[in-house]
Amino acid sequence: MQLQAHLKQLLSLDDDRFTATGTQTVCFVDMPAKKLLEHFKDWQGQAGWEKLGRDWVCSNQERNVSFYVRAIAPSAALLISTVKTLHNKYLTRFGGGVVDENINEQQLRYLNAYGRILNQADYIDGVSPEGEVLAKLGLICTVYFRKGGQRDMGYKVLGCFDRFVEQFGPHLKGQFHDFSRRGFTSLRKDSITKAKEKLSGLVDEGTLFFWVLQSERNGELPAEYAIQAMTCNIDHDSEWLSYLKITLPWQLLEEADGEWQFKDWVRYLCETLDVDQGYAGLACNLPYDYHQFQPYEFQMAQRYSGLMVDSAPYLDKAALEDGIKGVNWLTLLGPRYIEKLGGMAALKQQLQLPDVSVQETDNGRLMIQAGVLPDVGAQEDGHPPAYVAVNRVLKSVRVPHPDQLHTGMDDAEGFTKANTLAWYARFDEVEKAYEAHEPAR
Repeated sequence: MQLQAHLKQLLSLDDDRFTATGTQTVCFVDMPAKKLLEHFKDWQGQAGWEKLGRDWVCSNQERNVSFYVRAIAPSAALLISTVKTLHNKYLTRFGGGVVDENINEQQLRYLNAYGRILNQADYIDGVSPEGEVLAKLGLICTVYFRKGGQRDMGYKVLGCFDRFVEQFGPHLKGQFHDFSRRGFTSLRKDSITKAKEKLSGLVDEGTLFFWVLQSERNGELPAEYAIQAMTCNIDHDSEWLSYLKITLPWQLLEEADGEWQFKDWVRYLCETLDVDQGYAGLACNLPYDYHQFQPYEFQMAQRYSGLMVDSAPYLDKAALEDGIKGVNWLTLLGPRYIEKLGGMAALKQQLQLPDVSVQETDNGRLMIQAGVLPDVGAQEDGHPPAYVAVNRVLKSVRVPHPDQLHTGMDDAEGFTKANTLAWYARFDEVEKAYEAHEPAR
């Protein structure tokens, strides 16, 4: 029962809906929430299910029982039953059982991390009065790399698009590229193939190209699925960075292999493009036509320190010649930064920290993971401790003079030059407080 109470507290399940005079039981059900709801279909009787925010609630007065369901992990759901007389058949019928000591510490950490995202997702999404979602929480990975003007690297970038289309093609609806004459165009039969053929000509010439594929037909709404890239001219290979970014729904983490699938993409990009630096985690995604929505991204960044500000990665290319953008759930380092930090062995030693893990790719890049899952870093929870710990190690290679994160902002509604610097240093003050309380050696 103590573990049940702990889980309930971690997931903030303490609102008035769950205060009742009957017996209340918190259950961990080993199946996805959607499947669990399907099992209830023939039971729901006259009352049926009611959607309340992210949750589902069903009450049946005749049977004196009500159920609450929330997805809390891949292939797992939380079931809270409130009944005047608890019948075990309501638990065993749906493959569930009371949470007990069989749930290990790692599983609880995962549930806790997933619950933090779930509890904040609706607050991060920006919805217009007409019900259109104009900003959306999502998973992103952005990598910066050199030699984008070289023919072989250009074709590797196009290969990344091929891989994205192979995995997520059914979701893609629109594209924009250098040969687009009227902005975004809807995807039709062979339109991706034709675009690739045209862009291949630019690759052969050593000319930069820009390409976006996404799940929205135009640039007016944020895309749940997207891949975009901008390379450079061959004449500037030695001095200019190129970038590639992918966007996926954060709900990918609900799937059994979702976390693995996302990190597999990150590793693939590191190894295919020989990245110089990069980051991956949660972000407040804006439409492609992002300018009018930047004040919203700014507001979310002030409230959630774990969100990466990444609405226009091409704006950061020049500044990031001199340093990394900072830390996130996954921070990616190429050889020049590894060497600046003392070399691979020394850096791995420094990163032996609580809740931090490192992986070395086959081509000598380092993937640093802070936390079991990405963290939004809500104000009420404080800065994610693992992010702060990684920041302490990597701060010396952070870009010293970052460009303004937003364009055309001359007031406090968006990122000005001053508050851009504050955002980059957001974890530093926590570090200073940590050091102030650290025992003397």
